[in-house]
Amino acid sequence: MKNFYLMNRCTYNVQLVLETSGNCVAGLDCYYCQNDHPFWKGYDVDCDSTPYDGNTFTTDDYETCRTLVYTNGEVWRGPMAGGADGDCIYGEHHKGCFCSGDNCNDGLCEHCIQTTTPAPPTGLQCYSCTNCPDVDENTHITQNIDFMACSFSILHSNGATIRGASKVEHIDGECEDSGSIFTCYCTSDLCNA
Repeated sequence: MKNFYLMNRCTYNVQLVLETSGNCVAGLDCYYCQNDHPFWKGYDVDCDSTPYDGNTFTTDDYETCRTLVYTNGEVWRGPMAGGADGDCIYGEHHKGCFCSGDNCNDGLCEHCIQTTTPAPPTGLQCYSCTNCPDVDENTHITQNIDFMACSFSILHSNGATIRGASKVEHIDGECEDSGSIFTCYCTSDLCNA
């Protein structure tokens, strides 16, 4: 008897050419997004919407979905191990919650009430966007205590602009050209306007 795996979710046991039996294992569908890094996988500017109804990810590896909500407005959603349905976790600058049904992570952990007031976010603030030649009051801002510089990049291939942050130390006004992208760095809040 040989096992064949089709479409990642079904196992078929083939005994003879004419005799087959099948068994499908249900996977878990979780909403999958983040609104922190425009150039990372799963980016969706509307990830902080509630109820969220966007990108999904199907997994057979995890039994729960998770949402992380940061004090600066960043949200991360996806499958995750380590929590039971309804569990809440708290970090210095975020709260998180777990749930166990398909696409159950559509909220912002409203049921998780922290008894202490979270500390206000600290660290360097940088504009974070792709294809944004100009910034305004609606441009996404990211903030992290690990950020050492803000960046402004231009792709040589098409002139697209990328604004972001770096956890690597740079001199204020430093620029570099990798051959495919030209990037300049600055070291004060929202300096990459």
